This record gives sequence, C-alpha cells and structure tokens, in this order.
Amino acid sequence: MGIIKTQRILYNNESRIRLIAEEGQSNFDAIAGRLPGSMWSRHLHSWILPVFPNHVAYFNCVFPREFRFYDISRNYHDLKVDEILQDKKILIRTNYKNQRIFIRSGHLPEVIKIASAQGIHAKRKSDSNCRLNIPLEHYDPFISELRKNNFSIQMEITVNHHFRNEEKFKSWLRKKAYSERSIKQYAYNVKKYIAFRKSEMTISNQDISNFLNEVQMRKSYSRTYYTQLISSLKAYRKFITGPSMENLEIKKPVKENSLPVVLSRKEIEQVSRSIANIKHRTLLKTMFYSGISVSETIRLQVKDILPQTHEIFISGGKYKADRRIPVPAELINQIEEYITCFNPLNYLFEGRKGKNYSERSIQKVVKKYFSKSSQTNQVSPRTLRHSFASHMVSGGMKEDELQKYLGFRSRRSCEVYRKISGQPESS
Repeated sequence: MGIIKTQRILYNNESRIRLIAEEGQSNFDAIAGRLPGSMWSRHLHSWILPVFPNHVAYFNCVFPREFRFYDISRNYHDLKVDEILQDKKILIRTNYKNQRIFIRSGHLPEVIKIASAQGIHAKRKSDSNCRLNIPLEHYDPFISELRKNNFSIQMEITVNHHFRNEEKFKSWLRKKAYSERSIKQYAYNVKKYIAFRKSEMTISNQDISNFLNEVQMRKSYSRTYYTQLISSLKAYRKFITGPSMENLEIKKPVKENSLPVVLSRKEIEQVSRSIANIKHRTLLKTMFYSGISVSETIRLQVKDILPQTHEIFISGGKYKADRRIPVPAELINQIEEYITCFNPLNYLFEGRKGKNYSERSIQKVVKKYFSKSSQTNQVSPRTLRHSFASHMVSGGMKEDELQKYLGFRSRRSCEVYRKISGQPESS
C-alpha cells in the first residue's frame, strides 16, 4: 500500500495542498495529474492542488485502495508568520541592484511606521510581507533603527541571475579542470559577494572579511561550506587580478579532526536484504560494493557494466580520469536482474523522462533505509563510500591500490581509512 502525505502550504502566496509521495509510483502521478487545478512543482517535487474541505476523505475515495492518505500539516493558522515570529524576529531580503528590500515580520505595522518616519516608502504585500524602495544611503540607518526597537534581524541577499564576467569566470574554471558542480557553486558564491559588495572588480582582504563576518557567519554555515566560500572568492580574485597578485590572507577554518562514519558490512547487508524495491536495492549495493561517489553513480550508463570481466567502467570520474573497478559477482547478478526488470535505455539509474537520477534522490534513498537501522543520523551516500574503503583496508588492501579504486590523486587521502580500520602504517 502506498502512503501519500498531504500538507497545507503557502505556494505563490496562496493556500495550497501539497501531495507528498515516494518516487516510482507512476499510477499515483497519472491520477494526480488529472485532478482539477493540479500542477507539478519541480522545486517541491510534488503535486500542488487547490484547498478544499475534507480533502483527505476525498482523496481516499478518488484514488484506488492501494493508496492511503493522511495529513501531516499543522492547523493552517499555525503557518502565519505573526504567530511564528513572536519574539520580534524579522527576515530581510536585499536586492541592491533595484535598491529594494523585502521584509517578512509578524510586527509589520511597527516596521512600516519606522520606515515612514525616515521618509521610506513601504508597499504592503500581505499581512506579514512588505517591500521597501530604499536608497542605499538610507539602508544602514534604517537597519540601526530596527535594532534600537529590539528587532532580531535575519538577513538574506537576493542573488542576481548573472554578473558581467560570469561566463568568462566559468570558462576560466573549466580550463583549471574544475567539475561542473564546483563551477556552478563557485559562480553562485561570487554572486553573493557581488550582491553584498555592489562591485565586481574590487575584492580585498577587508572586503571578504566584512562579507563573511556580517552576512555569512550569521547563518551558522558549516565549516565545509565556509571553506568553499573562501576558496570561491580566492579563485575569483585570481581570475580578475592574475596570478601575480598577492594571495588573500583569509584563513580557512581549522579542519575538524574527526573520523568519518562507517557502517559494518553486516548492517549494510541486513538493510539491503530488507529493501523490496529492486531499483533502490541495486543502487545501494552498487555504491557500497564499488565505492563510487554519488556523482559517478548518477552518470553511470548501462554500457559501463562489464559482466564478462566483473568490472564497472567509470568514465571521466574524479579529476576527469577513467578507471575500471573490479566488483563481486553478487553485484553483477543484482545489476543484471535490475536491468531485466526496468530495461534502462541509457543511464543505469534513470529518473523521470529517461534522465539520470539526481543526487538529491539518492540522498533520500539512503536516508530512507538507513535512518532506522543505524545508530547514527549522519548516514549519507558518502558513508557507503567510506564504509567500502574502510572494509577494503581491513581486508588487507594497500593504500596505493585503494587510491586507484577510489580515483584519488594522492595516497594521503587514503590514510584516514587506515586509522578507522586500526591497521598499522604501511612503509
């Protein structure tokens, strides 16, 4: 039986019902798409419908008995901002290009009164949202006045779609052999900086320090993202000034000296045996028995499976290098069974309309099956890769051989798995 969750949400500033279903329920998608007023949201990856009374009972009557619905939303009035933000919190999105700020607060009349006292025009959008057309020179005094009135301010920067040198910067990164995923993230991080600094061509130590301290650090980003942010700005600085310019003096956060989470072979095999969905079971087994990364998994094609030699061919993996990975016969048999059932045309793990699976989908699959069985809530697709490497080292595999399996450039990247397995340092 398929369980479908319903949830009342605000969608495009209107009350809507969201239907949350597991992937692969094609019968559900076919019926939901024919309901009056239904629309598919790519952002939420769900069907969105108008609100109507007794919707759960209606769905249980309209849909076949194989689907059962239940509501997970709170009372709709609980979603009102003026009840959520009782402690005078205020969310501010800034768009420096248009000299506008958008404010969300449960105390909007007081915010508008403060703005009007400074001669700032405010256009009210709803009970909890307004837009201010504010000259840049009035921005800081307005924020200071809000703080004097005991508002706790959370700030977001509206990132413009493009900056002038974006394509040139991306081309420069490609020549440096950055992955497309890194290029996209670096460009986005630079857009955030430009929106804050209001200039594309100035990027000093002080500029970056102000950017990190005043905006990014307030959101309590992880050390990994904070490090990536600094790397993005260092790369952009080198792009606009050339290699002759002195390096930035911004120090990256100290790396945490913690070992990655690994799962026992018994736990992984126990979970895989309990998975009824053959596609999900094959996906998890492929990642564990080969040790390939998420990005390599979603790019894996049917032709990359080599049953004659019991190998998986990775084309353009880490650092754009090709490699062959020996895998056990058990995995080859599992993949062949899956191919017989699903008959994928191009990508081994296909999503909607024949496209490859998304990284987010894989993350959901891993979380779904390992959240209940594992003693830790830190299990992710990377955990399967760490577990594979740790088990290989425990089984006697040398670090230089493991390096080739995982596609690392340096043997030092494999040292952490020796520490996890408790093996002595090799000479």
